[in-house]
Amino acid sequence: MKGFITAISIAFFVFCFVHVSVQAASLQLTHIGTLDTGGKTYTHWWYSGTQPTFGGTADPNSQLSVTLDADTKTVSADGQGNWSYTAPTPLSSADHQVKFTSGGQTVSFTLTIGSSMPQNAGSNTNQLPTAGNALPLVGVFSAALLFIFMGFKLKGSESAYLVQPSSVQEPQAALT
Repeated sequence: MKGFITAISIAFFVFCFVHVSVQAASLQLTHIGTLDTGGKTYTHWWYSGTQPTFGGTADPNSQLSVTLDADTKTVSADGQGNWSYTAPTPLSSADHQVKFTSGGQTVSFTLTIGSSMPQNAGSNTNQLPTAGNALPLVGVFSAALLFIFMGFKLKGSESAYLVQPSSVQEPQAALT
């Protein structure tokens, strides 16, 4: 039984590691026009041009839904996972809602056109965690489960149990 539980624990760890690693490599915004986003996910970007080209990476050959304000289009990632989308018309100098969705993942933000980034905007970046940040937690959790199921105990935590076989009684004949 102990070997079975250990095998399940190892399988769980491997599944979580592979799942999180694969998921972390999916949808990313890498540039807005000539601005390199560095793959970072912020809730607000500023752009000085009026007709930006967005680009990034996703799963190879996948479909992306691109929403710019209320207009939704579909673009395809190539065999290496690269995708690109250019706003079909120049954007007004205002805030625009942008959202990219693919494979259950979403990148969304406000894009301000024609305005410089406020000086205090860099003090609170509101960077959202990426999928890969779950890996250390999954690793620690899996290791803890492995230790528990393999029977490792902390020093001074030994316990003793007395198990007695249950008494077996022969059935009594009913008196009539």
